[in-house]
Amino acid sequence: MWSSFAGIALIAFIVLAVVAIVTVFIRNSRAKGFPTVESSSHYEQARGAMPPMPRPEWADDVEQGAPNTDYR
Repeated sequence: MWSSFAGIALIAFIVLAVVAIVTVFIRNSRAKGFPTVESSSHYEQARGAMPPMPRPEWADDVEQGAPNTDYR
Protein backbone atom coordinates (compact mmCIF):
# COMPACT_ATOMS: atom_id res chain seq x y z
CA MET A 1 0.00 0.00 0.00
CA TRP A 2 2.63 2.54 1.06
CA SER A 3 5.07 1.47 -1.62
CA SER A 4 2.53 2.05 -4.38
CA PHE A 5 1.69 5.48 -2.89
CA ALA A 6 5.41 6.32 -2.71
CA GLY A 7 5.90 5.21 -6.31
CA ILE A 8 3.03 7.37 -7.54
CA ALA A 9 4.31 10.34 -5.52
CA LEU A 10 7.81 9.89 -6.93
CA ILE A 11 6.58 9.74 -10.52
CA ALA A 12 4.38 12.81 -9.96
CA PHE A 13 7.36 14.70 -8.48
CA ILE A 14 9.59 13.81 -11.44
CA VAL A 15 6.89 14.83 -13.94
CA LEU A 16 6.35 18.17 -12.19
CA ALA A 17 10.11 18.82 -12.06
CA VAL A 18 10.48 18.13 -15.79
CA VAL A 19 7.52 20.40 -16.58
CA ALA A 20 9.03 23.18 -14.46
CA ILE A 21 12.45 22.89 -16.15
CA VAL A 22 10.93 22.86 -19.65
CA THR A 23 8.72 25.84 -18.80
CA VAL A 24 11.68 27.89 -17.56
CA PHE A 25 13.72 26.96 -20.65
CA ILE A 26 10.91 27.96 -23.02
CA ARG A 27 10.31 31.26 -21.23
CA ASN A 28 14.01 32.14 -21.28
CA SER A 29 14.47 31.12 -24.90
CA ARG A 30 11.52 33.29 -25.95
CA ALA A 31 12.81 36.25 -23.93
CA LYS A 32 16.49 35.99 -24.92
CA GLY A 33 16.35 33.97 -28.12
CA PHE A 34 17.22 30.33 -28.54
CA PRO A 35 20.81 29.66 -27.36
CA THR A 36 23.25 28.95 -30.15
CA VAL A 37 26.89 27.97 -30.15
CA GLU A 38 27.85 31.46 -31.29
CA SER A 39 26.07 33.13 -28.34
CA SER A 40 28.23 31.34 -25.77
CA SER A 41 31.22 33.09 -24.23
CA HIS A 42 33.15 29.80 -24.44
CA TYR A 43 32.87 29.92 -28.22
CA GLU A 44 34.38 33.40 -28.30
CA GLN A 45 37.29 32.29 -26.15
CA ALA A 46 37.93 29.29 -28.38
CA ARG A 47 37.86 31.49 -31.48
CA GLY A 48 40.66 33.76 -30.26
CA ALA A 49 39.43 36.08 -27.53
CA MET A 50 42.29 34.83 -25.36
CA PRO A 51 45.93 35.44 -26.34
CA PRO A 52 47.64 32.39 -27.87
CA MET A 53 49.67 30.25 -25.51
CA PRO A 54 53.26 29.65 -26.62
CA ARG A 55 54.38 26.07 -27.11
CA PRO A 56 56.58 24.72 -24.33
CA GLU A 57 60.23 24.13 -25.17
CA TRP A 58 59.96 20.38 -24.65
CA ALA A 59 57.22 20.07 -27.29
CA ASP A 60 59.73 20.08 -30.17
CA ASP A 61 62.23 17.65 -28.62
CA VAL A 62 62.85 14.66 -30.87
CA GLU A 63 64.45 11.48 -29.54
CA GLN A 64 66.86 9.64 -31.81
CA GLY A 65 65.52 6.26 -32.93
CA ALA A 66 61.98 6.91 -31.75
CA PRO A 67 59.15 6.50 -34.28
CA ASN A 68 57.66 9.69 -35.67
CA THR A 69 54.36 10.30 -33.89
CA ASP A 70 54.10 13.98 -34.79
CA TYR A 71 51.09 14.02 -37.13
CA ARG A 72 50.71 17.79 -37.52
